[in-house]
Amino acid sequence: MEPNLMVRQDTQLSTNNRQRALIAECQAFERRWAELHEEALRLDQAWQLLLSTLSSRVDAKRNGQPPSWADGALLFFDLDKHAERTSSLALEALQTCHRYAQALQQAMDGLADG
Repeated sequence: MEPNLMVRQDTQLSTNNRQRALIAECQAFERRWAELHEEALRLDQAWQLLLSTLSSRVDAKRNGQPPSWADGALLFFDLDKHAERTSSLALEALQTCHRYAQALQQAMDGLADG
């Protein structure tokens, strides 16, 4: 086999491997995005529960039943944890979206070059 032909075949294999790796990376980002979406849905359900809890405590106060200090502290603790999880999820979603966009751009550049 001619040396030039071997180099072209090696280059083509390398390009194909790189393209497969980029496609696999994009698919991994798609899967992670779906997981993040599911987590966001769970956080929304948790938020709805927190709002319901807060609303029932406000209603109880209107009916002359003062909320206990422990109930208030627990509610603020739950709100803090929810805010922390939401913030963390939002940051990871932004990072994943950015990295996914970069991987897609690299894949598109690779297809254009190949």
